[in-house]
Amino acid sequence: MAESVGEQLKNARLERNFSLDQVYQATHIRVRYLESLENDQREALPSDVQGKGFLRLYADYLSLPIPPLLAAWYVNKL
Repeated sequence: MAESVGEQLKNARLERNFSLDQVYQATHIRVRYLESLENDQREALPSDVQGKGFLRLYADYLSLPIPPLLAAWYVNKL
């Protein structure tokens, strides 16, 4: 089974030995929203538009390809 968007983010962060606080310091995305992204808890994000922005910023920080993550983000929304 393929990893969810959140699992991909979390695994990439852990592979790079980044803490959530380090990601927050670099991206200014609050830790609770980073946790929501990593746990695939879309409903905990302020809005769909902000969630998409957070996802793009977080993925970019982790040097992950953004288009496939965004595609999976929207497929899983349905």
